Amino acid sequence: MASQIKKNTLYYFIEKFDKHYLTKNIGIFAKYLSNDFNIEFISLKITSDLKGVPYVVTKIPFIKLLNNQIYFPWKVLIKTKRNDVLWAYPGHFGAFVAMVISRIKGSILLLKSDSFPLFKNIRNPQNLQNKISNYLLYRLPIRASNIIIAETKSTRDFLTQRWHIAEEKIVMVPNGIILSEYKKIDKSLGNIQRNKSILYLARITKTKGFDLFIEAIKKFKDEYRIDVAGPVEEPEIFNKYKNVFDHPTINYHGPLYEKDLFRMLKRSYIFVNSSRSEGYNNTIPKALFFGCKVVATNVGETRDILKDGEFGILCKPEKDHLEAAIEKCIDWDPDWKGIRKYLSNELNWEKNIIPLKRSIKNCMK
Repeated sequence: MASQIKKNTLYYFIEKFDKHYLTKNIGIFAKYLSNDFNIEFISLKITSDLKGVPYVVTKIPFIKLLNNQIYFPWKVLIKTKRNDVLWAYPGHFGAFVAMVISRIKGSILLLKSDSFPLFKNIRNPQNLQNKISNYLLYRLPIRASNIIIAETKSTRDFLTQRWHIAEEKIVMVPNGIILSEYKKIDKSLGNIQRNKSILYLARITKTKGFDLFIEAIKKFKDEYRIDVAGPVEEPEIFNKYKNVFDHPTINYHGPLYEKDLFRMLKRSYIFVNSSRSEGYNNTIPKALFFGCKVVATNVGETRDILKDGEFGILCKPEKDHLEAAIEKCIDWDPDWKGIRKYLSNELNWEKNIIPLKRSIKNCMK
């Protein structure tokens, strides 16, 4: 019997290990790298409540092992070997810890740059404490890294032009969809009649622009069904507008997960992202895949995702501008053939993960 090839280990340094982090792209990265690496997580906080984790993430085989895969940094220092990969996020203390361990053990430091905190904290250090934090948690780890993952062109350009990071260190991995999985989900949902409806699908907070959305859709409530879904994270803003749900066409569905979320996208006519600030909105590619026309505020990386408005209507994060964008979207005829090609070629995880694997292997030589 042939001996099994021993794999290197990839350590994820994350702020806390819970379903919110799994719903982000951490789980998907881990899924596609688990054939090449043993995956282990380093976190000081953990919740075993995985209720609500999206359908595609719950298919990851190692999820059942999560409770015995949490290690404190000093244990990682002992366990780490050369050519192991230390994965961290700039701005988190884990990035500094991973950098120190990688220098001591000769392992590979891989950073995933979340664009919004990167821009916000690096461009505007407001006091000495922020400047020190900026240096220790952003600048030092980024300069010491072997590989940096950038989701969008604007993040890559910031790193290369403002910080003069070598372009060969940066791997473009846009967040998107697992195309083959989503096709299966779409088929399993069957034919669903698309409503004459406008959808808000996000956490209910001021940052996500819940109030902007509610104010903007009042004009359309008599002609369109209005659906709101997402967890209430700021009860005060939800309670302020709670009475709008007394209107027969305005509905609150609570948090939606797995197939209920996809079913809602598939039956909706217009998806609205009303955020006042945003990093990389993960819902927009899903909305495009399930055939929603997209209206989005022009914040964060949204312009990059929608190709400067080619695949959606962009507007300022203000009530009047959002209202006008929704009205424009009603009569807008998107290039659905171009959108499908864009999702397949540029926002498809199964393709986008290949350059990252190649970069990691090159660092091991």
